[in-house]
Amino acid sequence: WDKAGLWYLAEVPKDTMVWPLVEADGETARARPQTWASPGKPSRQGPVTARVRLDQWAEAVPTTLRCRYRLLEGAKGPLLADFVAFSAVAAREGLPGPEVQVLLRYKVTGPDDQPKVKFYLSNAPADTPLEELVRVCGMRWPIESSFEESKSELGMDEYELRFWTGWHHHMTLVILAHHFLVGLQGRLNQREGGLKHGAPGSSGAASAD
Repeated sequence: WDKAGLWYLAEVPKDTMVWPLVEADGETARARPQTWASPGKPSRQGPVTARVRLDQWAEAVPTTLRCRYRLLEGAKGPLLADFVAFSAVAAREGLPGPEVQVLLRYKVTGPDDQPKVKFYLSNAPADTPLEELVRVCGMRWPIESSFEESKSELGMDEYELRFWTGWHHHMTLVILAHHFLVGLQGRLNQREGGLKHGAPGSSGAASAD
């Protein structure tokens, strides 16, 4: 991803190890990890500073540093989560690797079977706003929903083609159709049971029947 000039944000396991560049209080800087070679044993290398597990680090972050965001409107109300982001050095085969951004997502509302904390790594620059990391983090659900809707309603997976050109044409038409239907659904405001005020076809008053 780095060589391709692309930024990513990926969910990682809770036992992922990193070297944070700031203490859990969000203010005190930590020394960047260095490596050493044991005399007479050049094959044995390791970091001078200790790595930490993300789940253990998440427990040490004060609640006062967490920022709350509304990710989406669910069937049972808004989905809320608290977020914290900090810079760290990723571990690569036990040694310090590239600098990354760590995003911690603390569950506030949501299904009981979801973990209390989710963990993400990103190669985005250190000055990337927290709002942008949160926005990208929340894109997973709408992307999955769009694929599911396109398959079940618009035949995204129903094609018999031999060449890439035809496949691209099929996918382009499906994406355009889905875009149109999502816009139409927004104007009809089906969740509220009727047309939005001022939407095409609305009269501004509910029908008596």
